[in-house]
Amino acid sequence: MQMKPLHIGLLPLYIKLYDDVDPALRTLQMPFLSDAAKALEAEGLTVTVTNVCRVKEEFEQAVALLNEQQVSAVVTLHLAYSPSLEAIDALAGLKAPIILMDTTPTFDFIAAAGAQAIDRNHGIHGVQDLCSMLKRRGIPYRIACGPLADGRVARQVAGFCRAARAAETMRHMKVGLIGGSFDGMGDFRLDAQTLKDVTGAEVVCPDPEELRSLSDAVTDADVDEQLAEDARQYTVEVSAPEHYRSAVKAGLALRRWAERNQIGAVTLNFMQLSKSTGLSKMPFAELSRMMAHGCGYAGEGDALTAALTGALMTAYGTAGFVEIFCPDWARGILLLSHMAEMNVALAEGKPLLTDVPFAFTDAGDTVGVFGRHRAGRAVLVNLAPLQPDRFSLLLTEVDMLTPEWDETALRNQIRGWMKPRMPLPEFLRRFSLAGGTHHSALVYNGDVDSLAAFGEMMGFSVTVL
Repeated sequence: MQMKPLHIGLLPLYIKLYDDVDPALRTLQMPFLSDAAKALEAEGLTVTVTNVCRVKEEFEQAVALLNEQQVSAVVTLHLAYSPSLEAIDALAGLKAPIILMDTTPTFDFIAAAGAQAIDRNHGIHGVQDLCSMLKRRGIPYRIACGPLADGRVARQVAGFCRAARAAETMRHMKVGLIGGSFDGMGDFRLDAQTLKDVTGAEVVCPDPEELRSLSDAVTDADVDEQLAEDARQYTVEVSAPEHYRSAVKAGLALRRWAERNQIGAVTLNFMQLSKSTGLSKMPFAELSRMMAHGCGYAGEGDALTAALTGALMTAYGTAGFVEIFCPDWARGILLLSHMAEMNVALAEGKPLLTDVPFAFTDAGDTVGVFGRHRAGRAVLVNLAPLQPDRFSLLLTEVDMLTPEWDETALRNQIRGWMKPRMPLPEFLRRFSLAGGTHHSALVYNGDVDSLAAFGEMMGFSVTVL
């Protein structure tokens, strides 16, 4: 999946006094600034470096530039001590989150010790001055600390920048909802106005006539093209080609509607998906395709988790919708599954596209894509609306496993084998005591610190299990 480049600003801070008494010192710090920018670019960020800022007017000009460019985050870098009162008013006007990169150019200070080494490596107390003022003014910020040389501080900064991207995306998310919420499911349910008030995400319900018109516009050639693509990507075992073609037609109509209306996530209530909605088939396979291309999703009309998943996909890429289904007490693991939808970009090997009996509505039998979530380190992310104006974000590090057992009997099922980092009974107990819902997102190679920062940027209550 191709993610939109994450554009950030890098704002270097300095002190005019040093230019007045020793102009050469700033020149010595320029390779440090360049190395910091390159380290951030190596993490996949697109970086705009402002002019070095020393006094109020320079900070105001830099902030105006970064606001104009609509960067997702602003990273500050102290090249030396910089008086906070020169910067604080301008920084208060930033439209993007502030991340302080607390580092210095010299890794082994003792080996380099001397007057010049002190002058070049004392920016950290400028960070302390600025952070104290940011805290006093109530301006949120994040800070990443450590040596530049080993790459960890740049990775921390990049993680916070992705958190900012996820928050920015969720606040502007449009969620396509078909069929309303599943009757009786209460944990994720909330009205569209509350969702918008708390998260910024907007629910959009398609006009059945618009979907029907888009479906009618899908040609046999369009269907054939999708069938050929499926044959390349999946193992296709379909016994009813007419259901498959109808499902593809419905899926392409949904895809085109989402593209036309700039929809970032979708959710469908399969119990209400009938011909009256404008879709002739439940588009399980298309939902999996859309997730693989970066569209958020959640089942059963869950607009909240759909918006969450879409935001995380935009920022982290390797994310998808999951449900905790069954415990295996013997191995201390959990089965992640769902009906026939998964982000197939996260699947191990070649997924199976096959028939799905569907007797819930007049839409009739359809097709779906089935596979196993690949092994790797991940973070399970759950967003629960515990009170009208307070949402709880639950985070826990997990390991996705490669099975050492025969799973032939589950070949036609979505499956992922998740092992929490604590005993299974303890994890389940703590998850439910915290009010976790039965719909979650799974983020491969996510880090808890940046995901917690995302939650805090959104105003959620964050709990790490």
